[in-house]
Amino acid sequence: MYLDEFVAVGSLDADGAERLCWECAKYSSRIFLVVNGRRVMAQNLPLCWDALRITRGTTVAVEVTGTRQTSDVEQQQAIAGFVDAFTAILAEWAEKNPAPQPRNRTWLSGLRRFRRAHGRRGAE
Repeated sequence: MYLDEFVAVGSLDADGAERLCWECAKYSSRIFLVVNGRRVMAQNLPLCWDALRITRGTTVAVEVTGTRQTSDVEQQQAIAGFVDAFTAILAEWAEKNPAPQPRNRTWLSGLRRFRRAHGRRGAE
């Protein structure tokens, strides 16, 4: 059994879930995702991707277990390939949908600048 964990840089959508399902079909090892307290087989992602709520900052754990026919090398290839594909899909989403930039000023800082410029009570 192999385990890898990463923080999502984007959100998972239906297209990404479908692509990940095809990615896990390349391997004979069983690939599981542990997200927000739920454990799901990767091949079921197209059915339940919206329930997992994978967005920016979500911690995603990927677990690969073998069967009697799989070797350790195949399990290592499976976890490396699947995690690489997963992070690439999330990165593509993040490029298409950039994070909103935080505003530098709040309304309170604008009020302070106004009071400094016009005195404590404003213009009289």
